[in-house]
Amino acid sequence: MDGIQAIDVTPTKFNATNTGCVLCGFEEKDSRRRTKLNGKVSDLRNRICGVLDIPLSSINVDSYICSDRCFRSLKRFEKLQEDTKTLHRTLKENFVRNNRLKRGVPSDSAISPSIAAPTKSLCQEGDQRRVKSAKSLSYEEILPKPNPEEVIHVPLTMVSPTLPSLDFVVVNNVKISSEGHCDGDICKVQAIVTYESGRKTGELPKDLHRLGKALARGSDFKTIAGAAMNCPGLKKAIEDYICSEVNDECKKLCSKKDASLLRSATKDSIFNFSWETVGKELADKAPFFHRLLLASANPKSLCQSRNTERYPGVCAAAAVLLKNRDKGMSLVPYVISTILKVGRTSKKALVRLNKLEITMSPKSINKALDLLGVDYDLPLQMWKENSTKFLEKSCLLARERRDLGTRKEELDQLSAAGEDVVDGVMAVDASLSILQDEEKNLQDNRPCNFNIVLDNVDLKLLASDMTSSNQNKDLHWCNHNAYLDRVNPTHLLDNGPVADLHDVPNSTFLPSLTDQNSLLSDFTVLIGRVLVENLPAFEIFKDVVPLHIRHKFSDELQKKTETVNLGVIFKDENKGEDMIDIVRKLHGLVPVAEVDENEVFERIPVVGDQKTLERGVEAQFSVRNAYTKARRLEGLFFQLADWHHENKFLSKPCELAYVVSDAQHNPTPCKRFVNLVLDANIIAAALRFFGMEHSFNPELAVGLRVVRHRYFHRVVKEFIETYIVDGTLYENHFGNIQALQEWERAKTYEPVLPNGRYPCRFPGCESSFKHDGVHRMRHELSHDPPPTIPEEPVLVNTGPDPTDQNPKPKDDVFDYHCGLMNMSLLLRNFMDAIKEGDGERIVRCIKMFLLHFKVDGGGSTKYALEALYHLFQLFALLSPREVERMKWNRTVNNHGRPGCNVAMDLALEHENHLLKDMIRGLGANVSEASVRRICMSFFIMKAFLENLDLEMSVKKVSGKHCKKSVKQDLKKVVQTLQEQNVFEKQATREAMFSFPDCPRDYLQLVDAKTLFSWIKDHKRNVELAKRPC
Repeated sequence: MDGIQAIDVTPTKFNATNTGCVLCGFEEKDSRRRTKLNGKVSDLRNRICGVLDIPLSSINVDSYICSDRCFRSLKRFEKLQEDTKTLHRTLKENFVRNNRLKRGVPSDSAISPSIAAPTKSLCQEGDQRRVKSAKSLSYEEILPKPNPEEVIHVPLTMVSPTLPSLDFVVVNNVKISSEGHCDGDICKVQAIVTYESGRKTGELPKDLHRLGKALARGSDFKTIAGAAMNCPGLKKAIEDYICSEVNDECKKLCSKKDASLLRSATKDSIFNFSWETVGKELADKAPFFHRLLLASANPKSLCQSRNTERYPGVCAAAAVLLKNRDKGMSLVPYVISTILKVGRTSKKALVRLNKLEITMSPKSINKALDLLGVDYDLPLQMWKENSTKFLEKSCLLARERRDLGTRKEELDQLSAAGEDVVDGVMAVDASLSILQDEEKNLQDNRPCNFNIVLDNVDLKLLASDMTSSNQNKDLHWCNHNAYLDRVNPTHLLDNGPVADLHDVPNSTFLPSLTDQNSLLSDFTVLIGRVLVENLPAFEIFKDVVPLHIRHKFSDELQKKTETVNLGVIFKDENKGEDMIDIVRKLHGLVPVAEVDENEVFERIPVVGDQKTLERGVEAQFSVRNAYTKARRLEGLFFQLADWHHENKFLSKPCELAYVVSDAQHNPTPCKRFVNLVLDANIIAAALRFFGMEHSFNPELAVGLRVVRHRYFHRVVKEFIETYIVDGTLYENHFGNIQALQEWERAKTYEPVLPNGRYPCRFPGCESSFKHDGVHRMRHELSHDPPPTIPEEPVLVNTGPDPTDQNPKPKDDVFDYHCGLMNMSLLLRNFMDAIKEGDGERIVRCIKMFLLHFKVDGGGSTKYALEALYHLFQLFALLSPREVERMKWNRTVNNHGRPGCNVAMDLALEHENHLLKDMIRGLGANVSEASVRRICMSFFIMKAFLENLDLEMSVKKVSGKHCKKSVKQDLKKVVQTLQEQNVFEKQATREAMFSFPDCPRDYLQLVDAKTLFSWIKDHKRNVELAKRPC
């Protein structure tokens, strides 16, 4: 191959020992940056061999090349080869076409030394005709001989400086000739015009000589135009003509008869704005104007090609110029004003830019925001209307069923009286069958419901000039959004609670053995990701470690969530009266149907943090004695937000890791630190557990995927049981729970007399007691033999026994790191479950959180209660459909991709940050009206800017916090852990000063008996209506 030397290597040994890139040998760790030779790129192996001039057998077909370096270089080389061939072909064609013609054209530089020789002469077919001269004639002999008597000076309106030639050009009976002799130093250029009546000849002025020569030579249009622009007078005339054309085009653009889209400043025109549409209108209605702006913006050429990066700027410049001409051409200034408004541009800056006609005035911008905010909650109103129609139809069908049931009872009575009612019964049965089909069809097409998310917005406005009437302001408002459900369980009933809370066993609200096994499976995947990413020996298991833990609604929850911003409620949730007003405001969003003067409400969940839940429930309590359902605020129930729950549990591993900052107020850096420590502990423990010199069986590298999957999960499970989960502890804990549950069940189903007294359990004894206490027990023991009485079980002690005289040797350092990994993995599992929208996994984690919050004591009492009431809702208080909705519709996906879900309260928190920035941009003009205006247009502006960024190729910044690589820090932490041998249990190691007697698992501190009693007390609170759920 031209320009390529053959590689001097033995083909059979070429890259034989290299496991990396075929070309450069670099071992690319990321499979996404590899391009396989037998992959999707066709003939890649043949292409490489052709470039390198080597046989096919010298390259392994299963190898790869790195995408970022070698694959791009290969494509660039092939492109250069193709460009070289194309250029060579073009040069050859030009030479063949023009070389013979150029040899026959003499230069006139000898005649007029001040004029350069011609460089190019092309014949334009149909416009110019070239008269070729004979090679045998001299230059003087072939020149035309004008008749002196017919010489007439003819003024020409066309000017183009060019060079003398030996050709005649005839255009519309006009001949222009250049004479070969000079009177002194001046050449004579004549124009000859032939009419029917005769011929007229005129001599061109000196400044038009170049144009005349260009016309006589038959030059191309570009040369003629250059000659014309060389004449000052003609150049000015052409400029004036172009300006006149541009003026006419702009006048046409600004005309109100055929209105331009730049004149339309409506909501639809702003929201659907596109630079491409503006450019198309400019090109159609004002081509001169459009071409001039393109030439001004393109430094490389004057062609009409549209540079993607510069084209929006060209359209913006055109719009600003037209705005200076006509104030009504304001669409683009409105667009620019919206961009600056979102960017917190000050009012003074907007006024300055308005004077330059770049933006609109602040007053006009406010009007535009009001226009954008019209029908801001239209999607929510549609959701509400659909649910209302369903309720009305459902109530009507239920009434028809009741009427048919009453009619059937009447017919049964008549039939019992001996009357013939067979036809009537058949008619009722047919109607019931039709009604049943209608109810099923209605239920199958039930519209999706929505969730309301509430969060506080706290602002502090500092007064620049403080007076007694102008003080610093602390604003405490509430922002709320509505999110449409992506999972719609139409097959489940919605006519009552799942179960009676009193009948639900206490163990239902606690982790079970099944939950523990599922948790171990989740931990296996999470640990596998760390091992595969950080330890090269585990790369062979990359295909058996899933990137996403799938669940039954994975496809539904990777879709983008429909969101409606409902704006700010100017009330403080810290005040009781304001919180009642807030709940009443939310209650107005609940779908309601009025049938037979009876109100039927669709139940809508309100998601919030612990404080919002507590005060929302208090607000419902304060109005529960009202006369109507609407005044009692029925139709709303409160749901605990996951992100705030996550941040609360984050404080537990942060306390173990001795993080000084408050994890609940600074969650992001704390999570980053906990993740770093967790990864380091997993790697250090794996190095100790696997002993990396024989970390895996080498035969597995080429084994079946099923075999590798089975082996990997087995060894990782052993690793988890060794360092993270104490199997004995959990067996004892679950055994205690089971024993207590059986004892509670036996006590619950003890016989009680109709008068509420407890009978003696000895057969035949008629004694009874008011209380199941000591007197009953003594009486029963007096019988011979005494009756069998279920005794309270003796629970296995899961914690350290303080009375033990010979305790087992304990290693605080080992237990500390094992406990830290346990809690950190539980937190990571909860975060991963939120990303996937896995409701069942989230509920399992909340059960574990409940135990940790209970152990924490006073620091987490309220979150422990909220977690318990949340489980009450899921397993007893809500209907089956509401349970399914709460479980699976608790996340938001703003990207429409798998693994991109976030908690609802976190999504609202992100929008609160943007909202606060825009409110701060108001400066001293913060008022309820201005904030309401921003809120109403917030989502419209956000969607509009996203479309604009997409068109202008603005790089979208990730919603995740930008962070630097922690690889070096990870290596240092792992090295420190290895040096200290923290995962080698040593009985003689000195106890930790900061964490003395640190438990390996904090759940060993759980007292099952106290936990059961606590759950039982709060079940009784709900039964006594001390708390609505």
